[in-house]
Amino acid sequence: MSKQINMAEIMTPIDQYVHVPFWYSIREAMAALNKGPKREGCSSTDRVVLVFDNAYNLVGAVRRLNLLQGLEPSFLHTGDSKKKGQRALFTVADDVSLSVVDVEQSQKNMRRRSERPIEDVLSPITETLTVDDPIIKAVFKMAKVDVGVIPVLEENAVVGIVTVDELFKAVSTFVL
Repeated sequence: MSKQINMAEIMTPIDQYVHVPFWYSIREAMAALNKGPKREGCSSTDRVVLVFDNAYNLVGAVRRLNLLQGLEPSFLHTGDSKKKGQRALFTVADDVSLSVVDVEQSQKNMRRRSERPIEDVLSPITETLTVDDPIIKAVFKMAKVDVGVIPVLEENAVVGIVTVDELFKAVSTFVL
């Protein structure tokens, strides 16, 4: 019989994970991710930044892709087209004519858009685990989340994060 793996064994402690306050801008969140720690066996820094409120309650998470989407021009989206089910006003296909875009002006506009609040691209936390939860529970919950991370709680406080990478590695130990 194999040993049961719980979240305390595979999670990353919260103090080792990139997290920022809700009032940060997209630019500040990008800077925090760029400076984030590299962990053993990981080729890059964290892929997600966690967002906390004033009382240090976890309110959401933002993937690197969401940060990049936050730099897109607003005319590409309807009011809040980042939400599921809403479509952009029109799509821009990859086209050779896009090479005539004024790069300097585009970069200036992206810098300006990077000052938007991180909450504009935030995904709310919908699932949590406890330190004692078994790996099978984490597998089912991970399948429900968009951001690839699940907070791990102990006595209703966030003590760590389980990432899809950590979970995959742990599951692989008994699947393979």
